[in-house]
Amino acid sequence: MKKVKQNNFKYPIVAFSKSAIHLARNSDEILVCTKTALKNNFYKNMKIVDSAGILYKVNNAIKLKGHGFLWGYNIFLNQKVDVELVFTEDPILINIEDLKKMLLSSLKGEFWRSGDNHSKIIKEVENTTNFHHIIKYLEIIYYNLE
Repeated sequence: MKKVKQNNFKYPIVAFSKSAIHLARNSDEILVCTKTALKNNFYKNMKIVDSAGILYKVNNAIKLKGHGFLWGYNIFLNQKVDVELVFTEDPILINIEDLKKMLLSSLKGEFWRSGDNHSKIIKEVENTTNFHHIIKYLEIIYYNLE
């Protein structure tokens, strides 16, 4: 297993976990999670593509420490934790068509289909020629920044 410096990502990034897509604008949005998410294998076999088209394959994540005040615990007794990602291999540069296939496969999921702009998103992914553009576009939708 390989450990890659987490700050090598060119943000925003898109992460594929199980059948879901997660967008992250900075390291906290990918390297901080709940203890429950870590226990439920959120990071297991995750694939991350950054805005430069670099694919990172994650084996799993390791808890480093509690994140924030009171070691990350909140009033509901859930804990936020900092994690370190463990990668299965060295990062590789992929082409835009590979990313489009990954996105289109994941966009079939319930989260994306429930929106009224699903067909517009599909069209945007199909027509894109640029990593940063499509990830930024999905980030705006994901975080409701429109």
